[in-house]
Formats: sequence, C-alpha cells, structure tokens
Amino acid sequence: MATALAKGTRWWAMLALLAALILGMAACGQGGEDEESKVPQVFRARIAGDPETLDPQKGGFATDISIMRQLFRGVVAFDENLNVVAAAAAEVPSVENAGISDDGLTYSFELRDGLMWSDGSPLTAYDWEYSLKRFFDPTLGGNQYYQTLYYDIEGAMEYHMALGTPDEPRTPAESELVSLREAVSVDAVDEDTLQIKLLDESNTFLYLMALWPGYPVKNEAITSGGDAWIEAGNLVSNGPFMLTEWAHDQRLVLERNPYYWGPKPGLERLELGLLRIRVRGNTGVESAVGLAPDRRAGPFAHNVAEPHNGPIDFAARHGCFSSRNVYRRASIRLCLIAQAMYLQSSSVVWGKMGRLITCRQARAAIGQSAVASL
Repeated sequence: MATALAKGTRWWAMLALLAALILGMAACGQGGEDEESKVPQVFRARIAGDPETLDPQKGGFATDISIMRQLFRGVVAFDENLNVVAAAAAEVPSVENAGISDDGLTYSFELRDGLMWSDGSPLTAYDWEYSLKRFFDPTLGGNQYYQTLYYDIEGAMEYHMALGTPDEPRTPAESELVSLREAVSVDAVDEDTLQIKLLDESNTFLYLMALWPGYPVKNEAITSGGDAWIEAGNLVSNGPFMLTEWAHDQRLVLERNPYYWGPKPGLERLELGLLRIRVRGNTGVESAVGLAPDRRAGPFAHNVAEPHNGPIDFAARHGCFSSRNVYRRASIRLCLIAQAMYLQSSSVVWGKMGRLITCRQARAAIGQSAVASL
C-alpha cells in the first residue's frame, strides 16, 4: 500500500510539473495561423493554492511567481538556457555598449520604443524607478528576504532597514523615510533611460534584474486600488497576458495583453483552477486538503502533490551551506539567487521528488566569475 501511494504521489507530482511547464511556455509560442480560421487557444490547468499575492515587490512563492511571469516583464529576462537577454530594454547593458560604466558601478538600461501598460498608457523608466524604490520600502510588507540580494544598490540597505530590527526597532520620521527613499540610487534619467548605481562591482546584478522584484508596477493603479490593486479589473501589467478574473479559491483567468510589445503568445487564454493546500511538515511536499463538501465534487477539487521549496529550505537540503557556516553570506546569497532563477525558469529537469537544482549546477549556470564576486 505504501509503495502504491508513493507511486501515486510521484505521478501527481509529474502531472503538476507538466502543468507548470506548459504555463511557463504559454508566453513563448507565436501563432502563425489565420486568426479567423484558428480554433481559440485556451489552456486549463489546476495550480496549488490561491496566490498569496500578484504584487512583484511582495511575492516570493513559486505559484505566485509563475503567474507574475505571465503578467509582467522586466528590463531583462532569462532565456531557456538561463542567459540574460533583453526584455523591455532595447539591449542588455555591457561595457562595450556603454550600458555599464568602466568601473562596473553604473548600469544604464535603454528602454524599447513604444512600451505600454495593459491599459494602453505609456510605460516609462519612471515606472521602474518607482517600482524598485518601492521594493525597499520598509513598510511595504510581504516577503522581505529577497531585498538583501539587492543591497549592492546604493542606499538600498539603509532604506530597507530604516525601521531597525526586532531587537533594536526604530521609528523614523516620515521626512527621514522620504530622504532615504530618494537616496536609493535608482533613477530615471528620462522616460527612456533607467540608471542604477552600485556600491561594489557585481557579476550577478543583471541576473537579479531579470527576477520578479525587477518587474514594474503602476503607481496610479496602486494609489487608486490600495491593497486591492492586484485584483482583476484593477491590476495593470506589462507582460504577454493580463488578469481578467480572480475568483479566490476557485479560479484565475489570464487573457492576451493587446498592448504587449513582444511576440504574440500562442495561447489566447489561461484558465487556472485553484487548489487549497497545506505544507506537510518538512517533507518538501504540498498537498490539497480541507475542501468543503460542496467543493470536493467541483471542477477543480483534486488531490495533488507538488514540490515545496523555500529558499533556505532549498539551500539546506542541497548542501549550499553546512551547520558550520550556515550564515556565510556568499553561500546563502548564491543559493537564493539559484533558487530565484529556478522559480523564473520554465525549463527545469527533475530528478527525485523535491530535488530541483544542485549548487554545483547553480554555479555552472551563474558562472564562476559571478560566484567569485559573491
């Protein structure tokens, strides 16, 4: 019986992975058929749980990020081989194209022409300035461990740590918070140019800019919508899809963004059933549980096992640090970046349940020069 259950769990995990991979590739395909003769391309799948948030500066869980990747695009992105490629930026900054200063401390991102939000309004470098400074806002809430990866940005740590620590809390005046925010060296030179200054030369910074914290959010949408800005009808995005429905604990629907600058997605619509889940101890598995009687027979009620991989959990399980050096900054940082890159990637090869990518593979993917700079 135990063997049968284990096999069943593995099969459901593989099915869940297949759904995640197809979702990850949804934005990659391009339709080449005549629009009038083509059958509507709709993909339906179940995902593990209601997203905690679709706010890029607050999110940090795999399910949330897989949806954010369809809704948003950063200045750069990862290709299928985890190389950094241009996205909203016209090209990847380098010393050769003057996008990176000779001392390696200043990055300039020149945006593509004609970028727009999903509501048809212009998307500019000022939106990225607002979004990245918002990411370090100590009052923002949400997941707070990814900010530390970006402390190489001038002023980022000072602003993010403005409220102190649990042991030594601080209560800065609003004017001090404003000053600290303005001191974060993320600046729109003009509508088409974003400039970021670092404290130290970093070979991982472009990788970090390809992750979800670097996605832009629209100030006006957040100001008018408040905490509900991420709901359907309020959320404004810049990726290949836009959010058209979010019935919490039931389903989430994405449709093509007509204002997306990139290739048209092969799918016209994504319909995602939402499963209630819980984490089973330290087994590394999430499972659907606790559906109400009237929901168990519903179209999205199904038991499924899916990998659970928090960054520190991931690092501990796969040997990125040992008990002797658990707080080593370089090891933890490398594993967080590797984990974050996994969450962004739609091309992950699975071995045993829960084994995603080893640190040796992470080092190979990131490059030894990047590791040396950590």
